[in-house]
Amino acid sequence: MSNTAASVQINVRMDKALRDAGDAGLAAMGVSPTQAVRAVWRLAASGPAGIDALEQLFAVTVPASGTDQSPNENPLHQGWGLFSAACGRLGLDANAAEKDATPHSSDAELLEKELLARFGGGTQ
Repeated sequence: MSNTAASVQINVRMDKALRDAGDAGLAAMGVSPTQAVRAVWRLAASGPAGIDALEQLFAVTVPASGTDQSPNENPLHQGWGLFSAACGRLGLDANAAEKDATPHSSDAELLEKELLARFGGGTQ
């Protein structure tokens, strides 16, 4: 029996411009798209405090791309400060959450593992 946890893949379809802008916003925070998705899922799975945090996040109205807005008004530009403040209000340790969001394997390693599992690839 293997000690490795089973992994699943989530595919999301969205407008390319939104994806590019979101990737840039996440990169400015030092977070990959995969880390962001994992953080959302961890919050959703963490119980009432996590659900409350997600409800607050989803209640934030972010204007459509191209709308004039100062960087301080847009929560995507507030980055770590916004996340840290939200964790503080919920009694969560932001530094521990960041550590938990750091993947143990790179996306390339996970892809390689999945491809090997699906199609084989050992030496013959």
